[in-house]
Amino acid sequence: MSVRAYFNEAKIKKLPSFTSKRYPDNSGDDMRVMNQQLLREGDRLYMMLGDHETIPGGLEDACEEVTLHEFFPMLAKRETGIYRHKSAEAELDEQHMGGKNRIDYAFSASAKNIGDAKELLRLVRAGGIRPSESYETPQGGMSRKDLEAEVERLRRVTRIADKDYVELRSLNTGLNELAEELRTSWWPLCSKRGMRARLFTIRDTAHDSRT
Repeated sequence: MSVRAYFNEAKIKKLPSFTSKRYPDNSGDDMRVMNQQLLREGDRLYMMLGDHETIPGGLEDACEEVTLHEFFPMLAKRETGIYRHKSAEAELDEQHMGGKNRIDYAFSASAKNIGDAKELLRLVRAGGIRPSESYETPQGGMSRKDLEAEVERLRRVTRIADKDYVELRSLNTGLNELAEELRTSWWPLCSKRGMRARLFTIRDTAHDSRT
């Protein structure tokens, strides 16, 4: 098991027990707090902890994150994926052990404290929790070929919808003009033929607007 506790550098350096000495070969600084060595990863300081160690008292407030990495044998099937419990989040995946005819599980967790990370590990190993995001759920969605076909279908639907819109707008314009003409002009009540001819003209004009 590999456990690391990452600290806020500014807070750690303010502690009375913090010391820093340059290595004789100028390869870096030997930083310690409460006589525990601090290592650097990028812009963060961390401390390696043993399987049964906890963060030394007085350093908890400066701790920003704890990571835990563990391999354990596949004695019973466990669902691979992302697990969450309290402040801990972990990924569980299968790991082919080099040169060995077996598959182990690789467990990688991060948490606010060691207790939450170890508790999640125990739950996973005991089968007491299921992943929030499973790697073994059948894949949803569409294949690339299906997606391309769906895009083309939507394009055709859009083109048809655009033409329908143009035709409806033309019909609306023609009918509004006819309504205004009926309102302002004199039409004999018996002039059905003229009305039909006018409506057919409006219809044909709207239909021609699609092309």
